[in-house]
Amino acid sequence: MKEYKNNEQLIDYLISKNVIINDKERALKNIEKYSYYSIVSGYKFVFKDKNYLRDFIKNKLNIK
Repeated sequence: MKEYKNNEQLIDYLISKNVIINDKERALKNIEKYSYYSIVSGYKFVFKDKNYLRDFIKNKLNIK
């Protein structure tokens, strides 16, 4: 069983994993509003698919 972490500890954990968080207060508010797990789960496909981010940027910037 995983040890309980409060919202600030969860943000610190993400930062320790090199996730860039520019506004900690906003991050805290979003975790309180949506929950940590729904936020992390919503973005996991970006990290699981190595080509997703590259393709997303290419499509948004219209790069071929």
